[in-house]
Amino acid sequence: FRGHSLLSMVEIKGATVKEGGIMFDTRLNVPDDVKDALRAILKEKSAALQSSAGEGDGH
Repeated sequence: FRGHSLLSMVEIKGATVKEGGIMFDTRLNVPDDVKDALRAILKEKSAALQSSAGEGDGH
């Protein structure tokens, strides 16, 4: 996304053996340009939802 590998944004900080599997401690490292793009998408979607809710559809 935006030239960044999505897998490189997830950092595995540790792992613990648990009954039935392994529990991973992770951290999400999102670059600023990706954060800005995601915020813009959310803002756009929110505005579209508010606009359509304001119009009403008779239900």
